[in-house]
Amino acid sequence: MSEQGWRGFLAAEGVDDWVVLHGGATAVFRVGSLSQAAHLAEVATRLDVPYLDLAPQVRAREAAGEHLYWDYDHHLRPAGYAFVADALYNWAAATPAK
Repeated sequence: MSEQGWRGFLAAEGVDDWVVLHGGATAVFRVGSLSQAAHLAEVATRLDVPYLDLAPQVRAREAAGEHLYWDYDHHLRPAGYAFVADALYNWAAATPAK
């Protein structure tokens, strides 16, 4: 992705909580609602930024009894971190670089 694309993505309204991970142009965003997630997806799509939303998969695993988060706060358990790491790795391996 071009520098202009990333700058436009990060400057988008409502997209202000992000972290750049080591090893490449990757950003992780925490959103507070489904509407914010939808806005983030729309901005990423409009700017042609590869985008992965793990929320549906996390909700399905939680509903099936696989608890990825601790019961007492919003942090992932070791199994949750393993799930996220595997999902990100598989997605990155299958997503062509821009």
